Amino acid sequence: MEVSTAANQTENNADKATQVQKKPLNSASFEEFQKIDIRVGKIVECKIHPSSDYLYCLKVDIGTEVRDIGSGLQQYIPIDQVNGLVCVMANLKPRKLGGFDSNGMILCTNIDTKAFEFLRPHENSVVGERIFLEGQQESFKQELEPQLNQKKKILERALLETKTDDECVATFKNVKWMTKSGYVKAKSFKNSPID
Repeated sequence: MEVSTAANQTENNADKATQVQKKPLNSASFEEFQKIDIRVGKIVECKIHPSSDYLYCLKVDIGTEVRDIGSGLQQYIPIDQVNGLVCVMANLKPRKLGGFDSNGMILCTNIDTKAFEFLRPHENSVVGERIFLEGQQESFKQELEPQLNQKKKILERALLETKTDDECVATFKNVKWMTKSGYVKAKSFKNSPID
């Protein structure tokens, strides 16, 4: 009888662990979104990764420094279009992508993960400027935010509520992203997720 009880308890614990893993993420609050440091960056160099059909190796100026950033867009965006102003998540934990040290993430919008477009800050935006939500500029400090705590899944939860609107403007919970010069937009993708 004791063996059966112990086995049942083990099964119950396994079921509870599975339920915890399958629990859907709650969306991030506005206060949590403010902890994601999105900067205006300028791509200054783009090379095809020497041993990957998917990665670009970028050098991106974020105002205070030029960062190496890996981007898995080689199959989706031609190299001649990988230039200009972009939106960079600047406070992510650095990681290796195909052996390339990547220190940030370029934000795009997509259609069914089959077609991608860069999110572009307004053309008069200043490199290094922090991107903020319309009407909330004072809540987004200009100093670089500390690295995101991956265990809190702030980024993953925030991405649940990010998309472009009917005018291709990037939004979080339907509040538009902007710089001091204007809105952050995709070229043509409307109502599309951002990642």
